[in-house]
Amino acid sequence: MAKRPLAYEAIAQEIQDVILAGGYQPGSRIPDEAELAERYGVGRSTIREALRLLGGRGYVRIAAGSGGGAFVNTGDATAVGRGFGDDLAFLMGGEVISVGELGEARRVQEVSSVRLAARRAGPAEVEHIQQLAHEALALLDDSDGFLRVNLDFHLAISEATHNRVLHMWMSAIRHVLEGAMRDATSQVALRRRVADQHIEIAEAIARRDENEAAALMRVHLDDFCIDLAMIKAAAAQRPPAGRPEAG
Repeated sequence: MAKRPLAYEAIAQEIQDVILAGGYQPGSRIPDEAELAERYGVGRSTIREALRLLGGRGYVRIAAGSGGGAFVNTGDATAVGRGFGDDLAFLMGGEVISVGELGEARRVQEVSSVRLAARRAGPAEVEHIQQLAHEALALLDDSDGFLRVNLDFHLAISEATHNRVLHMWMSAIRHVLEGAMRDATSQVALRRRVADQHIEIAEAIARRDENEAAALMRVHLDDFCIDLAMIKAAAAQRPPAGRPEAG
């Protein structure tokens, strides 16, 4: 049975629907708390929570002061994407969505994205992707630095597609991927293989070879899922801290 939304969640959804329908134009000011509270028959604190939720989703920005209030954002794709990423992280934390489903979605999105990047990336974007790929080799002994350039590499490819929806999606899931990528590259040997694969993908993009780039990305993502599953399985077999192993 579906959970009934809280009052502020329901009101946030209604205001969001009005924004999406064009009832509140980008840059326009939403009615103040008192007016909204009267309209929806709730207290002003409930309205504040609703507006805070919409701000987190990227639909509105809250300005303080005498001329302040809630204003409809003028198309901040990064902010809206962040809201999606937060929702995804919450659902994965509650095991409503699995890491396997995320991996499957990445195959659909990133294999297509690397094709577009090979076709559309400008010279500076190609150079940036190549730099990130080679930078990873210098960070094999720095797990945090390697994780950063690993994520930046995939984000740079999404940006090189020149498709804002694909780039927004990749930006949104970045922080969701951090934990999984950290686990999947927990060993130097695994980091080296990832770095080598990134270099191969970058070179295929530079050659404008869409098919090769897509094939390499597919193998890269498949290896990521296999490595992550093996590491998680090994961790599950280890006895809890403080408990001696059987035998």
